[in-house]
Amino acid sequence: MLKGLKGHDIFLDLLSENNFKGTIHSIFHSALNIKGDDHCLYSVLSNKFEHVPYSIILDTNSPNFMALNIGDNVFLEDKIMHVGALTISLEDIIPYTLCLPQFTRNEELLTHNISFVNNTLSDIAKDAPTTPFEQAAQKLLEENTRKFIQSLKKKNEMEMIKNAQGIVGLGHGLTPTGDDYITAILATVVMPDSPTNGLKPIMKKIVENARASTNEVSYALLERAYSGFVREKLSDFLLAMMNSDDVTKELNSLLTIGFSSGKDLAQGIVWGLEIALDN
Repeated sequence: MLKGLKGHDIFLDLLSENNFKGTIHSIFHSALNIKGDDHCLYSVLSNKFEHVPYSIILDTNSPNFMALNIGDNVFLEDKIMHVGALTISLEDIIPYTLCLPQFTRNEELLTHNISFVNNTLSDIAKDAPTTPFEQAAQKLLEENTRKFIQSLKKKNEMEMIKNAQGIVGLGHGLTPTGDDYITAILATVVMPDSPTNGLKPIMKKIVENARASTNEVSYALLERAYSGFVREKLSDFLLAMMNSDDVTKELNSLLTIGFSSGKDLAQGIVWGLEIALDN
């Protein structure tokens, strides 16, 4: 039997009702996603992960997830989670809380850190598109992203919605580049005392529209970011950008996420903070 080491307090509160049910949605070597009967996604992760929203972190770095099957039933019984053929004890699991940092306006520090991160990201090698289709998709993503950032700066609501639809679901990976950009920008918009808190209603519409344009996993991350829940590496980076004169450690940690998601998330934070400084 596996042991649950830590869990997001909101997910643990839901599990405490002891009537949680669902099925396995997707499986990876160190993570699996569960689709609950409430149609929301939840995760079970190896201890390689930091604190992640709506997740349980196990006490092992090598769970045998690949022996499971998509569609296997998941249910809870007497503090034991049954995930297909696996059983996970939640008896002594420790809850963790996730929250975004409060916005701190230090223009000199933020300007310095934004410049540093921009320079660092520009030095990171990026695989060039090889096929005509990839080249066209990359060009479209770059152009639509530029338009989206411009519309955010101008607070043009109709253009924001239109241009956001032009980047949602575009890019490589389980969480496409366009979605990662929006996830990070959401964090800067919804964090406490952000100068861009006024954009929350329009960002909510953007997230709602994204459901039909991207995959379920990426949509869940967008939805949670709007609710103020992002993975710890992202919130730590955001905090450092506003409070530390050296963000190297937090940036390097963020860059370990996925194939390119870390870089895309960092870029989104930079854009979001630039917009916040303009307000």
